[in-house]
Amino acid sequence: MSTATLNRNNSINALTGTFGANALTPSISLLGFVASEFSKLLRKPVKPAQKLSRAQEAEALRRYADDQNDPRFADDLYAAAARHEELV
Repeated sequence: MSTATLNRNNSINALTGTFGANALTPSISLLGFVASEFSKLLRKPVKPAQKLSRAQEAEALRRYADDQNDPRFADDLYAAAARHEELV
């Protein structure tokens, strides 16, 4: 390859922002940074939800049952809510 061809390719690379093997380095570094920050978000402790009483859990299950289209499934949910309240 002649010197003129090499200079022309280098000029094109300089204009397009690509520099051979190092062309992906900034993108990979940015990707690594984003992945690192995202993983930090996943590792942050989450405050536990307030503990519900059995009656509150059963009521939530009944509300869920009211939204169901299948009446047999809703009946099963109501029965499960009743059993849940009876447990000690």
